[in-house]
Amino acid sequence: MNDLVPCVVYMVDMWLWMFIMRVSRWVFVSRQMDMMGFHAADFFKLAIV
Repeated sequence: MNDLVPCVVYMVDMWLWMFIMRVSRWVFVSRQMDMMGFHAADFFKLAIV
């Protein structure tokens, strides 16, 4: 049982890191798009599709 704890913590940590990286990248890109005259919502639609 003790062997499982570090593994779970590691997985959660990796997932959180990926999530933070993805959000920060999306914020950065949407800011760039806004400067260039694009709307963040349109970019979000493109990202989903």
